Amino acid sequence: LFISIVRLWLGSLTLFLIVLAFKKKVNLKIQNKKHFFILTIFGMTLNFILMHIGLQFTFSNTAILLAYTVPVWVLLFMFIFFKERLTALKIIAVVVSTMGIVFVFLGSTVKSQIFNANLGDVFELLSAVTFAFFIVGSAKFLKVNQISNIDRLELLMKILFFSALFLTPAIFFIDIKVTFIQMLIVLGLGVLQTAVAHGLWYYSISKLSPVTISLVFNLIIISSFIISWLFLNEKFNFYILVGGILIVISI
Repeated sequence: LFISIVRLWLGSLTLFLIVLAFKKKVNLKIQNKKHFFILTIFGMTLNFILMHIGLQFTFSNTAILLAYTVPVWVLLFMFIFFKERLTALKIIAVVVSTMGIVFVFLGSTVKSQIFNANLGDVFELLSAVTFAFFIVGSAKFLKVNQISNIDRLELLMKILFFSALFLTPAIFFIDIKVTFIQMLIVLGLGVLQTAVAHGLWYYSISKLSPVTISLVFNLIIISSFIISWLFLNEKFNFYILVGGILIVISI
């Protein structure tokens, strides 16, 4: 959980500096407070809690695979809570993408791990649900509040800031043991993954549908296998190739 807290503070600080560079002044006022805090607590704060606690009780590869159930949850959220019509094209896209994930899983080396389900897997699955809520909730929030690209980054900065603020008291109950190398990794995650990646997500959310955003998210697993194949001599087999093709087609 300590890593989550540091990442959130670094992410909010990075976005603060970016916004400050473009606007010269940061607006700390919050519009639609009810929706903002629901999105912040259930879409961001809870996601980080579930993800990092879950990783303590399950395999990292299993956690990654469970994370790619996000498109399914996005589709369900849009139908159940936002009453959006589920077109055949959207359903087919999610099914094809899910099939792609299954094929990638069959070609991976973690098959034996996924069948040993534990509490950590439940946390990671719930983490995927909260991330889906964040995607759909953000799309609806941005649709209601028509704002510029830099204002979207400012909004995201506030979400990260309050998430960090809510989680910070937990530091007093955590046994912190972090090496210098680990802190450098966390620094990179905070700046690149939490600030930059989420910033790009927020830009994309304003241009694409939540379903498309979640399907693009699944491309990460393909890039992970390609990098492992190029630099770590991991095997790149038929199942992974077919899975990758299906994921790309679904988008």
